[in-house]
Amino acid sequence: MLYQISISSALQLQSITKSITSAEAPVKEKYGRNIILGTHKEGGAVTFWSHAVSLPLSSNAILSWKFCHVVHKLLRDGHPNVDSRGHTASIRQMGTLWGNLHDRYGHIVALYAKLLCIKIDFHLKVSLIVPSITFEYIYICVGSVPSGTAGSRRPRLRSALPFPGQALVQATQP
Repeated sequence: MLYQISISSALQLQSITKSITSAEAPVKEKYGRNIILGTHKEGGAVTFWSHAVSLPLSSNAILSWKFCHVVHKLLRDGHPNVDSRGHTASIRQMGTLWGNLHDRYGHIVALYAKLLCIKIDFHLKVSLIVPSITFEYIYICVGSVPSGTAGSRRPRLRSALPFPGQALVQATQP
């Protein structure tokens, strides 16, 4: 059992190293999948966060964006015990750094870091909504007409996007 954990940890470390690079290429799916599976095998993201602390995120905007992308995938698909609340300050600091620099990708990294901090804070405050929740079709009911009043007895439906008159909202799956 200990041997399997060390192999899983080594595979996860190798995947982290190969996925979060400064190359202008997307993160390969197999490395992202290995990182996510590694969090499920270890029951959290201790290996990821211990390696992520040593990454030189302030040196390259592409590296920082890929880090944000992998963290976003972990929050969405990783083990529920990812425990990212202790790292919110460093993510926010990285976003502030890249937001102040006038780099090609700096503004994008700053916005992505802000999104991650908002997502982490939201899921800490509202623990009923899990980060990995997905919806195919949702009816959003704003309110219904009381039974003793005149008018329609059907609930009033309000749409979110893309059209104002549409009552059915479709959310994309990851």
